[in-house]
Formats: sequence, structure tokens, C-alpha cells
Amino acid sequence: MGHNLDKLEIIVLGGSNSNMEQLSGISQLSVSPELTRSLPNLGEQDIFRSLQLLPGVSGSNESSSGLAVRGGTIDQNLVLFDDFTVYHVDHVFGYFSAFNTNAIKDVQLYKGGFGAKYGGRLSSVVDITGKDGNTEQSNIGVNWSLLSTNALYEQPFADGAGSVILTGRRSYQSDFYDDILESITGSNQNAQTGTSSPGQFALGRFTTEPESYFYDVNAKLTYRFPNNDKFTISFYNGADELDNSRNVEGDVNLDLLCDIFGGNGPFGGQFCEEDEFSFAVDTVDLSEWGNTGISAKFLHSWNERLDTNFIISGSTYFSYRDRLIDSQVVYDESSDDPTTGQTSSNEDNKLNDLALKIENDFYLNQWNLLSFGLQINQQNIDFSLIQNDELILENENEAITSSIYLENEITIDRLKIIPGFRTTHYSINDEIYNEPRFSLAYELNESTQLRAGFGDYHQFALSVSRQSIQEGPRNFWTLADGEAIPISKARHYILGATKYFGEYDFSVEFFHKEYDGLSEFIERSVPILNEEGTGLILTLEQEFQTGSGTASGIELFVQKNIGNLTGWSGYTFSEVKYDFPTVSNKTYFADQDTTHEFKNVLMYEWNDWNFATTFIYATGRPYTEVLGVIEDTFPTAFEVGEKNAERYDPYHRLDLSATYSFEMFGGDGTAGFSIFNFYDRKNDWYTEYDVIEGEILETEVKYRGFTPSLYVSWNKSFDTLY
Repeated sequence: MGHNLDKLEIIVLGGSNSNMEQLSGISQLSVSPELTRSLPNLGEQDIFRSLQLLPGVSGSNESSSGLAVRGGTIDQNLVLFDDFTVYHVDHVFGYFSAFNTNAIKDVQLYKGGFGAKYGGRLSSVVDITGKDGNTEQSNIGVNWSLLSTNALYEQPFADGAGSVILTGRRSYQSDFYDDILESITGSNQNAQTGTSSPGQFALGRFTTEPESYFYDVNAKLTYRFPNNDKFTISFYNGADELDNSRNVEGDVNLDLLCDIFGGNGPFGGQFCEEDEFSFAVDTVDLSEWGNTGISAKFLHSWNERLDTNFIISGSTYFSYRDRLIDSQVVYDESSDDPTTGQTSSNEDNKLNDLALKIENDFYLNQWNLLSFGLQINQQNIDFSLIQNDELILENENEAITSSIYLENEITIDRLKIIPGFRTTHYSINDEIYNEPRFSLAYELNESTQLRAGFGDYHQFALSVSRQSIQEGPRNFWTLADGEAIPISKARHYILGATKYFGEYDFSVEFFHKEYDGLSEFIERSVPILNEEGTGLILTLEQEFQTGSGTASGIELFVQKNIGNLTGWSGYTFSEVKYDFPTVSNKTYFADQDTTHEFKNVLMYEWNDWNFATTFIYATGRPYTEVLGVIEDTFPTAFEVGEKNAERYDPYHRLDLSATYSFEMFGGDGTAGFSIFNFYDRKNDWYTEYDVIEGEILETEVKYRGFTPSLYVSWNKSFDTLY
């Protein structure tokens, strides 16, 4: 290869030995997986959890290791692993990412204003490069935690010209996990009496946490030709199973209810002579999801000035959920048969993505780099939603997305200017979408950089939010059709600066994003004429809604990356507003809005020990208040307040860790101890609602509390014969 593109693109301000670096590119950071070995974790070293500690990346979305960046949703973040797209990045209820740290070489995060090479997403890019195998020695490694086991094997071949690396990880249902599950779903259940009028709930509140299982496998083959051309094949497969089933039983005393209704009773008064009734709700809630990805990449240097990457990749994703609720109500001393009911829902989402990319870097001279290329994606996405044996929604579509891009990086003394342009043809509506991009960086002096960026972005495959009062938030992947589901668009404006002060660097960035063509899938009650035409009844409709939005804010970031004591602090102030006229008659805060978010990370190295602490504080997320149920409606219709007018309590937690490095059996090892959520904060996740005999059963789902964990890793290299 004639040139190293990274050396031309990246200028690191200051002399840093950090595993995380603020780069000269607009809103760009480079993160090494080594960072995860020191930070507190929940039993698994996780590169995405490390990224969530950065300003502008939500750290309070504990239910997903996916990245919500600068007010964007998780699906608006393009995640590439060795050039194939990963559509779901979670393991184990969102507490771990789908990426094995042992398989990762480095990560580039673009929080906004990314260049013309990347497309198809509105907010950000995570470009992950998988680790090549060891070209000199065989190597084996083993990691063990209280939740999973992890193994690694590396083997060179062809006199070191080639290498293979294999990693595998599998979780198991440990006593540690069972103890956590019992503490949340057992003793915390408590049925209380009340009414279904606004603000009161008859059947109490219950917390739940699921059982889960996951595995993932990575494999990569690398071969370097004598002329320094390079060929790689990278493979990933991972899957999860999630069981969120539960049994809820309780007894309810009717005296209070009958007093409230003046002796008439909540059900017409016919049961006021009874003392109490008992209820049982049996919920079967099973989910499966997974990813498979593969890519073949050939890097060829034509001469000293032109390099080309030829890439073929494929990615598949599936998600399945089956939910069945059986309920029974028995009135004491009543001769009537028990009242029973059953509701069910089934979701099935499948996605296939085949891609061809040709990427070129042409070095006009040492001050001028021209990048251009072609990208073609064929996507097939199927989604079906069945409720109570009725097909509510079926969406099957296929699209070919063809893009060409051109970008010119020009360096003039201390000024770097990068104009770019990307144009895309989308087959479903046969339209062309143009995306101008522009960024600049100016070195004011040796320690200060100013930067600005602008860009247009479109998204064709999107994960639509289906807001379900009874089941909580649900998402599914689909393709935009330009009509019911419009092509989403975002425009980025960014202005920032970085200043280096000795051992510290400080940066500030302002961002503003304008969204158009956003989609949500909404459940709502709609009045229609009854069969006799004599009156109105309420029916539950589910349909796509279209809107727009804005995301604006400021990020402050200070980092110390030299010495035994290192770390950073970050603060983000932001506001994310949506405007969906058919959902609300005024703008409202988006589900992912967090006004204030503060993060602090400290790491201290002492001899063979590493100590670390992380702290996160964030404004509570908005939600729509459920006021009660509307009588005599089927399906159940809820009375709700204004869209996202209420907020959960603020989110905060403190994590601690200690890591020890040692040598054993001729290999290198580390042992770590972490405490997640040190002071046992009961942070809110979401709330589910069920209705029993006209009364609301409210289930508050909480995030994980105080959780200690252990892990041990060991690896050893062996001399090998080629």
C-alpha cells in the first residue's frame, strides 16, 4: 500500500497515551478496546458501554448498549463491523453489546457531521475494525465472568503472511443471576387496592426481570500478498433468547372500592356484598433475536497514489416475540364461574442485507487527498404483527439502494477543508437523494483547534417505534416507501473547538439537527359508528404517523490522559423536540430526550493494580401518563395525558472497579472486581399496564440495582511452526 490514509486524516492534539483520543475530524473520537479492561462493568468488558460514558452519547439508556447520539435514536446510528452492517447491538436485555472485546482492534466514533463515505443513517457512525490474528505466534486466551465464558485462539500460517483469529462467548444461568432475578421479581411484588380513576390503580405494581441466554462467535482470516495487498474474510454470528414470563396473583378487598362508589361498586354494585376477590395473571413472553454478518475485503495498491478496497458483505437480522396473557378473577362466596380473559400478540421481523462497495483513495499530492466510491445495497425486510389472532400489520418490502460519493481533503497550512457529496438512488420510489457534506478544521496554534461541519443525511431502512401502553416500547425494522413511511432526513450543523493544556485537553461542541420524515407506529382509540348506526364505539387502531423534529445542544469535555491518574468529565445540555400533528396538537419531548447529562470517569494505576470509578447523572426521560381506562370498550382503551408531558425521576448511578494483572503458567492474566450501581439506585425503565375487570394492573419495570461481579482472563502465546 503506497500511503497510510489514517496518518493524513488524523491529527491528535497534545501528547496523549490515552486509549481514547479526540481526533481532528469533526465530532470524531478513536477508542481502543483496552479501555474496557479498566472500567467498571456488569460482568462483561463492553466497548459500547465505554462509548456511553462520552458526552453526547446517552448513558442513562441502561436497557440497551446501543448508542443514542445527540438526540438520535439507536437505529439512526450506523454500526459497521469489518464493513458489514449490524442491525441490533444488544445482548442480555440490553446490558451487554453484541461485540466481543477480544475480537476488536479499534473503534472510530463519529457523533455527527460524518463524511460522504458513510450513508444511510441520520445521526452517527460507529466503524469497528476487527482484530487480525497474530502473525508470529499461536495464542490462546480464556475469560470467565459470573455470567459468561469467553475463549480466543490465534494462529499464523504461510510463514506469517496469513493469520486466523477465532473468538467465542456464551452466557450461562448462574446463581448470581438467579439471585438478582429473585430479588426483583419476588419480594417486591405487592398488590394494593384502588380504583381506575385518574391517578389511582386497583391491583398494585409489580417489578419483573427476565431470564436470558446469549452466544456470539467471531472469526477472521487475513492474508498479505508479497506486494502488500491484503485480503480478509470476517464472520460474526450471535443470538439471544429472552424469557420475560411471569405469574402475578393477588387478593383485593372491595370495601374501599364500594365506599368510593357510594355502595354501587366498581362493577355495577352486584359484588359489594362480597368481601374480596382474587385474581391471577399468567403471562408468557418469549423473545429471540440475533445477527449474522460476513464480509470479504481485498485491498489493492495500484501505484504509489491510488489504493482501492473491494468489499462484498452480507448481514441478516431476526427478531421474534410471542406474548400470551391469561387472566382469571374469582369473587369469594360467589356462585358465578370465574371471569377469564386472554390476549395475545406475536411479532416477527426478518432482515437481509447484501452489499457491494468499491472505495478509492487517490493522493493527488501530500496536501490533497481525493476519496470516491460506489456502494450498492440490496435489502429485504419482512415484518408481521398479530394480536388476538388477528393480523394487525404485515409489511414485506425489498429495495436496492445505490450510492456514489466524492470527497476531497485539502490541507492549506493550518487549514483543512473537506467538501464532499453523496448521491443515492432508492428503488422503491425511484427517487434520487443528494447529500452535500462539508467540514473544516483550523489549527489556531499548536494547542488550539477550531472546527465546523455541515451535512445532509437520509435513512431508508429504519427501526420504527411502536408505542404500546400495555407492552411498553417496541421497535421493528422496515423499509421506507416514500408514502406511509417517508424517507427520513436530517441536516447537521456543528461548531466546536479543542484546547490542550499540558496534561489536559478541553473541547466544546455545539450541535443542531433538523429532522424531517420521522415515523412512529402508534396505538390509539378511534370512535366509529356501531353496526346499527345508532352511536359511536371506540376501536383500537395501529398505524404509522409522520412528523419532524429538532435536536440541539452543547457538549463540554475535559480529559486527563497522562500520568497514573487519568480520566475525563463530560456534560451535555440538549433538547429533542418532535412534531407529530396526528399524535399531539403541539410539539413534545422525544422519548430519548435528556435535558442534562453529566458523566465522570476516573482511573488510577498503581503497580499491578488499576482502580476506576464512573458516575452518571441524567434528567429523567419523558413519558405519557396513563390516567385510567375508558369503560365498556374492547379492545381496552386507555385515558392518557398529554404526549410525554411527564418525566421519570432523574437517573443516576455510581460504578466501581479494581483490576489486578498477574503472570501464571507462562501467560498473562487479569482479575477484576466491579460493583455496578454501588448505592443501589432504583432507576426507572418503563411501565406496563394490564386491565382486570376494568381495573388497571400497573407493572413498573426497573433497571438493575446493586450488582457486584467478577471476571478473570488469561492468555498465552506459543512458538509455532509455519
